[in-house]
Amino acid sequence: TKSYRVIYDYSTRKQVLLQGHVRPITSIVVSKDKRYIVTADSGDSSVVIIWDTSPYKPLETIYDTHVEGVCSLDLSPDCTVLVTLSKNAQPQEMKVWNVLNKKTSLSFSVKLSSKQHQVAFNPDDPSVIITTGLRGVMFHRRQDDGTFTSVSATNEIETKADEFLTSSAFLPNTSSAISGTTEGNIILWDGRSDDGR
Repeated sequence: TKSYRVIYDYSTRKQVLLQGHVRPITSIVVSKDKRYIVTADSGDSSVVIIWDTSPYKPLETIYDTHVEGVCSLDLSPDCTVLVTLSKNAQPQEMKVWNVLNKKTSLSFSVKLSSKQHQVAFNPDDPSVIITTGLRGVMFHRRQDDGTFTSVSATNEIETKADEFLTSSAFLPNTSSAISGTTEGNIILWDGRSDDGR
């Protein structure tokens, strides 16, 4: 079944099952310090579970994150903010959550103008998030009042009709990001400009 994950601990040479989902797991992220694992599923009654890797036990479960579940998620480098991307909702939503404090709370929700399939924090500036769609990316910046502004960037480089973006990541110590394509090409995005190019 796809509703659990097997973790292999090299130091103890033992396998651990992360059980808690009843729907297929669609996204998983591990914190930078490897202390937390976050898993998300899709379908009716979908949940996000934050796991502590020390005893491999769930710390928090977030219910009703998105109507049809999560397609992608990421955890901020300091492990206090979680971003989730809805799977099939129209319009698609990105939600930002305050986590790993006494009570998880929804901080902000934004409806996206185009379908995206991946989300990631800038590890050097967690106030910036990138989402990746088939033909372009969106940069989302948290403002002083806690809201986000979004800027779309599309790929104007000549590509094949069936060449699509797969995932994106920020380059270290910059606001620039790169995206890989299904044909093995890399596209560089400048996150500082108004249009992302």
